[in-house]
Amino acid sequence: MRQTFLLLFLIIAGCALPHPTKWQPSLSPFSGAKGRLFFEVSTPRGKFEGESFFVAGRSFFYLEGLSPFGFALFQGLLEDQEAQLVLFPKREAYLLRFHLPEEVAGAWGELLLGRLPASFLQEALLFETKNFYLLKKEAGAFRILAKFSKEGVLKEVTVKKERTLLRLSYRGSKEVLWEVPPVRSRGRLVFETVNFVEDPRKPTLVIPRGFKRFSWELKW
Repeated sequence: MRQTFLLLFLIIAGCALPHPTKWQPSLSPFSGAKGRLFFEVSTPRGKFEGESFFVAGRSFFYLEGLSPFGFALFQGLLEDQEAQLVLFPKREAYLLRFHLPEEVAGAWGELLLGRLPASFLQEALLFETKNFYLLKKEAGAFRILAKFSKEGVLKEVTVKKERTLLRLSYRGSKEVLWEVPPVRSRGRLVFETVNFVEDPRKPTLVIPRGFKRFSWELKW
């Protein structure tokens, strides 16, 4: 009886725990996109929501919101290790610097549009459980995790150090939830229209003279 119970336990544990797999995620070609989206942001400074245009290349993600009269309300740019935001009505500009793996910081456009960067596969380990596939990649002091459905659809990307630093969760092909736990910030992007284009030019983010500037640096 005891041997039967032990055998049953081992079978259940073997099904539940991740085990190595030869499965490989497919890479969708991506060089850029343009369109419109709805956004929600929640930070310790408040909650914000609205609609904007966006332009995304492989390595950058640009947002611009316009008033009904065509005047710019804000510009935002996520590129490399920086996030910038210009609020024209408030005459304020914000700069956030962070330190994330280059595999992430060089692929914002791909990641926010639900594409797996090819660099994630280099020296990565792949595992399978009963319900999903899991990619694990060591990137210096960081660990990158990517979770896929059994159909191979990217569902979540997480960047960790001692704790979770960034999490992107995908709901279908039109919605992405993001979370930065160390600064208690989260939000979502809902893509209303997406037009894929070849190597779009990155728009210029303009900070007019006289705007108040604020900057922070995140050191994990």
